[in-house]
Amino acid sequence: MNNETGTLKSADNLASAIGAVGRAYIFIYLNINLGTLDILPDWVGYLFILSAIPTISLWEESMGLLRSIGFLLAIYEGAEWIIQLFGGHADIPVVSLIAGIIGLYFHFQLLTNMASIASEYGLTGRSENILKLRTANTVLQTIAMLTMQFSARFQDAWPALVMVVIIVILTIMITVSIYGLKKELLSVQ
Repeated sequence: MNNETGTLKSADNLASAIGAVGRAYIFIYLNINLGTLDILPDWVGYLFILSAIPTISLWEESMGLLRSIGFLLAIYEGAEWIIQLFGGHADIPVVSLIAGIIGLYFHFQLLTNMASIASEYGLTGRSENILKLRTANTVLQTIAMLTMQFSARFQDAWPALVMVVIIVILTIMITVSIYGLKKELLSVQ
């Protein structure tokens, strides 16, 4: 425990913050819609991550750098959700592309930090698993962005559908891995 941080730097607090990240991935990547409205809004997921950043930053200083990006993503996703709530359509391709690129970086760094924490606690297998999932997520999200652009252009939906199914499976694997890290941290104490 660090004297400057007092009781904030405990494995219990870290595990709780990592659990918030796990919940965030459920909201961010799993879309369950009622009509056109996502009932698991992405902005809520970013708020979960933002709430976890101060605690996780005690172990990984670079997490603090994600705070402003997380706010931008939460605002962007919140604005899109509100527009959809009132029946609008908020797809501006250039803005969506920029948000997608920012999101790629955000999640790449977030999962890198999760892997680093696992490694710090001697959880090498968990760290390697998170790094593999991070890389797969980055590659597949990039392909998905390109596929969505081509699908929209050519009126062909099957490539996008295949990517959605793969990303849902990957999201479940990432979420399970993050919750596994939380469980392992609690048992390391």
